[in-house]
Amino acid sequence: MAGLQTCIVPLLSYTNAKGNYRRCQAVLVDATLLAMSFMLVGVACFELIPDRLLSIFSQDVRVLEIGVPAFRIIGLSFLPAVPSLMTPVFFQAIGKAIPSVILALTRQIFCLIPIFWGLSQFGLGYSWGAFPIAETVTGSVGLLLYLRQRREWQLYGARDSKQKQKGRISMKMITAIISKKDSDEVCRALSEGGYYFTKMASSGGFLSWGNTTLIIGTEADRVKPAIEIIRANCSKRVENIPSTMQLPAHSVTANTEVVVGGATIFVTEVEEFEKI
Repeated sequence: MAGLQTCIVPLLSYTNAKGNYRRCQAVLVDATLLAMSFMLVGVACFELIPDRLLSIFSQDVRVLEIGVPAFRIIGLSFLPAVPSLMTPVFFQAIGKAIPSVILALTRQIFCLIPIFWGLSQFGLGYSWGAFPIAETVTGSVGLLLYLRQRREWQLYGARDSKQKQKGRISMKMITAIISKKDSDEVCRALSEGGYYFTKMASSGGFLSWGNTTLIIGTEADRVKPAIEIIRANCSKRVENIPSTMQLPAHSVTANTEVVVGGATIFVTEVEEFEKI
């Protein structure tokens, strides 16, 4: 039991620090079930062969008379002892010192000693009942504190899910690179459509003409309407660009037809969105 407690502490601490609360719960449940399977062997031994266990240490008849019923009563405490021992280690591992201390004091000071003293007033045979009673009370308190911690984790999960729904999942960012000549019409149409955007001057392309880069943050379901607005106000067109050709005798200037306009659009996920 002590070895199992030592093993789960670093695993719980690391998993809790990562915020993987479901795995923390799974570690505690698995460790508890494993410990109970070992404790069942102890219960069987204490209930079925207490005389043989005692005979290993003493053959005294008086020892057997006292020890056999004592073993059978103490054996009842083995299963409730598992949550009584595991929950303080659980809270210690996740950094909750107060519940861990409360459970340790409940088991050793607040329950076991007073109950043992009270039952001893009725006789030695009754005093052994302090062990299963103390373990049951402490295990019940530990279970209640664990359920409270689990509800707290569920609130964390709901809050994180809500934040993700608000920011990462529902929001998109549109980056549109358009011709400078189309900038006014596109911005006007986007404003009329209720879109907020950031406008930046840029340049690029084969001719290095001036462009406008628009950054638009919007909900995922409004991405397609925004793209349609940009498409409707950014038409491709053919323009004649003068170019100079060098001939052996002299230079000749001629017009070259070039397709300009249109838009280049990128749509990306927004990992977090917050309006302050």
